[in-house]
Order: sequence, then structure tokens, then C-alpha cells
Amino acid sequence: MGLIPPEQVEDIILFKNIEATAKDFMVDTKWYAKEKIIVKISDIIDKLGPRVPNELNSQKSFNILTLIITDKDLTDEEWEYYDSQAKGFEKDFTWATYGKAKVDLGNLKDSIR
Repeated sequence: MGLIPPEQVEDIILFKNIEATAKDFMVDTKWYAKEKIIVKISDIIDKLGPRVPNELNSQKSFNILTLIITDKDLTDEEWEYYDSQAKGFEKDFTWATYGKAKVDLGNLKDSIR
């Protein structure tokens, strides 16, 4: 996403051929994989080159168009629910990026309907 320099990017751990029954996963919180793959940022840079723009010049603020598709008019309560979900996502996004980026979904309740 370009929010941090390559030296701060942690290794990416991937698993292939995952197996788990519903009980394994949902009850025992276990799953099994036949292969573990570790991808380093240097592997990605070697294959694709350095990120352009880099973390100093990358986009940090995003606008998201939110569509609510329905065949009936929404009540004020429903609009408020969806608006609160959008606002929650905005906060979660900022939290997930450690405050390095933000997203704006707009005020759904007052948007064009």
C-alpha cells in the first residue's frame, strides 16, 4: 500500500493445501497445511521492482463510493445503521493503518438517494 518503507515490511506467511473440518476450525480452532511459504519484501522487489510512488509520496487519503442497492426506500433508522457502519469502517481503516492513512465513505444519510 506504500505506507511504510520496505525495511519495515514484515515477511508474508502463506499456507498451501489447507485442510480442516468444521469442528477442527470452529470448535478446536485448528487447521492443517501441507506447505508453509515465506515471502520477503526483497522477493517482491526483486520480481516487480521498487514501489512507485514510494512511502513518502504514496496516497494516504482515499474516498470510497458506497452504494446501497435496494428495491425499497430505506427508513431513517436503516440509513442511520448503514451510516454508522460506514463511519465504523473509516475508524477501523485508520486503526489498521496505524493512523498512516484514512478513508472517507461520506455521510450516507445525507447523500443523494
